[in-house]
Formats: sequence, C-alpha cells, structure tokens
Amino acid sequence: MKFWSFSFGGSKTVLLASLVLLCGTWQSRAEEQAQAPQPGQLEAPKAAQTPAPQASAAQAVQPEQKDDVSERAYTSDGVPSVALFYWMSPAQPKMRTGSGAIERTSANIDFPKKDWQSVPGVMLSLPGGGQHTVRISYFRTRGSGNTTAIDNTSVFGTGYSKGDYLSTGYTLHNAKLSLDYVSWPFPVTYKGFRLKTLWEVQFVSMRYVIDAPLNPTQDEDENILTTDVYGTNWFIYPSFGLGIEKFVSRNFRVEAKASGFALPNRPALVDAEAFGAYRKGQYEFVFGAKAFHFKTSPREEQFMRATLSGAFVGMRWYPKWQ
Repeated sequence: MKFWSFSFGGSKTVLLASLVLLCGTWQSRAEEQAQAPQPGQLEAPKAAQTPAPQASAAQAVQPEQKDDVSERAYTSDGVPSVALFYWMSPAQPKMRTGSGAIERTSANIDFPKKDWQSVPGVMLSLPGGGQHTVRISYFRTRGSGNTTAIDNTSVFGTGYSKGDYLSTGYTLHNAKLSLDYVSWPFPVTYKGFRLKTLWEVQFVSMRYVIDAPLNPTQDEDENILTTDVYGTNWFIYPSFGLGIEKFVSRNFRVEAKASGFALPNRPALVDAEAFGAYRKGQYEFVFGAKAFHFKTSPREEQFMRATLSGAFVGMRWYPKWQ
C-alpha cells in the first residue's frame, strides 16, 4: 500500500509539472503571434537594426555662394541716369580770316580771355542694349570783354583800324549724341577693365558780337557808319573715339575718353575728358578734367576757333527703379 501511494503521489507531481510546462509553451507561442505582423501590416523597423542616415554628396552642405549682383561694380553703362556738371574753363576764342573773304583784308581778332569762366552742362544717359549706352549732352558758355584790333580788320564789310577799342561778346553751344559701345571684354564683366568705342554726332555753334563804341557813327557827309557786327559760325560733325573704364572698387571707378574728327579745309573738333566717380546709393559724384577744341570752316569769310580746358565736377542721379 505504501508503494502505491508513493507512486500515485509521484505521478501527480509529474502530471502537474507537465501541465505547467505545456501552459508556458502555449503562452510563449501566443505572445509571438501577437508580436508578429498581421497581413497587410508593415513590420515596424527595429531601432537597433536601422542604420543612421548618411548625407549624400549632393546633400552635403555647400559653402554659401555670394550673389553675382552684389558683386557688380557700379557703372553708368547700360542704365538710365541724369548728370549735371560744372566746368571751370578759361577760354580765348579767336577769329581768323577765311578763304571765302571777298576783300583780302584781315579779319583777325583775339577775344578777351577769362581766367575763371564757368561752363554748366547736362547729360542724359539711356540704355543702348546690354551694357551699351546712348548719351545726350549739352553745354553752353558765354564771354564778354574789351580788346583792341591787332591790325586793320574787316568783318562782314565793317572795318576797324589797328588799335581800335573793341567791345566783344560771344556764346558757345555744344550738343552731342553719343553711343558708348562696350567692345572689350566679351562677354562684358563688372570687374577689371573695359574698352569702349565712341560713335558720336556733335553740333557746335559760336555766336559773336563786335562793336567799336568809340568810333564815329557818322562820316563827314553825315552818313551813318556801322560800328557793330553780329555773326554765327556753326557746323554738325561726326566724331569717333575710344574710352576706357577701370573699376577700382565696387563704388569707385575711373574713366577716360577722347574723340574727334577733322578734314583739310573743313571744321575740326576734339573732345576729351578724364574723371573719377564715386557712387553712394542713387547718387554719384564725379570730378576730373575736360578739354574741348573746335574750328569752324576756314572756307567762310571768317572762322572761329577756341580751346576750352580745365577741371570740372558733377553729380549723376540714377532712378531707383533701374
């Protein structure tokens, strides 16, 4: 009896252990099925197995590049602007006898020289396509004073004797239409050096008055004598030249230009200038030197010639919308 009881008790123990083991197996399988992805459901990535994203070469951080526009040097080429300038130019126009004079008498008169003669002017610049520019400029100067006839002189039939006291005055006008064509470098850049070819048409007019206020106004027969004369010499001429521009910094540049044209026994003109320009916002301040020489046609009865040269200052305004 005792042996049977021990065997029965051992069988119960074995049976109980088997039931516990079976229940544990079923529970493990249930948990695995709960964690397994269901049909149509994506498996969640495992953090331990997902590698950290690597930045590709295309996605690598590039160094910050500066805007090309911010690097452009300021220039008056290819943009609209209006400029005013004031030119200090001592001048001494001279009248000389032309080949068209009927009487072979001299018409040589030296007008008085003014050491501080002001020459105001204006310039309008318009885009001419790309960096090319159309410029329209104008200046005028006037002078008056007293002088004496250097020899026996006849102007438009009015005679003056050598040493006669003369009162003179004149007005000089110049208008110019110019195409400033940027010829080098190609393509055009905003740094370094530029070479321009200048294609121009100029109008030059010299109006003058000469009077001998101390001369008699009547002869012995009481005929009226003319003591004053008025005249105008003018011409329209093409002119061609070159210009250079050097960018020293974004706000400061220097320029030089020279143009002209001449033919034998015909009018002649030379126009040259050199200046520095500093820009601040919409305004640009210009300072430099300028020279202008002209001669009207020697084929007329008398012709005029003069050279104006001196320092000038100016200010250019750029519209905000350019």
